[in-house]
Amino acid sequence: MGTPDQPWQGFDILEQLAQDLPEFDFHVVGLLKPSYSNVYYHGFLSAEKYLPIMMKCHVCIGTLALFRKNMEEACPLKIREYIANGFPIIIGYKEAMFEDHSHLPEWALEIDPRNPNLVSIREFCVRVKDRIVSNAEAFPLVDSSILEKRRVDFFDSILSQE
Repeated sequence: MGTPDQPWQGFDILEQLAQDLPEFDFHVVGLLKPSYSNVYYHGFLSAEKYLPIMMKCHVCIGTLALFRKNMEEACPLKIREYIANGFPIIIGYKEAMFEDHSHLPEWALEIDPRNPNLVSIREFCVRVKDRIVSNAEAFPLVDSSILEKRRVDFFDSILSQE
């Protein structure tokens, strides 16, 4: 999912991945273009319309070109939605919800979108094809009450240092 005309979304990188990984189908919500080969464009859709498409997928891909905005870390809502719906994820940046990027959950793959390792992506997709991120795994990462408590604790720790 993404918005057109925002280069940091990385639709061009996604299209190159689709070309390099023809054994996988790619569904793109938010961009409307003619579909081809293994890439299916759906345009903007309401949740009611994109959720059935998403539920036929096995892995969801996050923003791939934040480096174009000189960003290395982010916390896009779409990633939380993917995880809350039980999907393994591929991300092209440091995801703020993970405290230790050297030990991501087995259902998350961080790639270098400027030089993606196709073997690693292929192996990840095959390995997690039927993997569902459980509520127990997702809840601490996406629940607003837990995230807000962490935020308040962080500010308290800063204030206590003064």
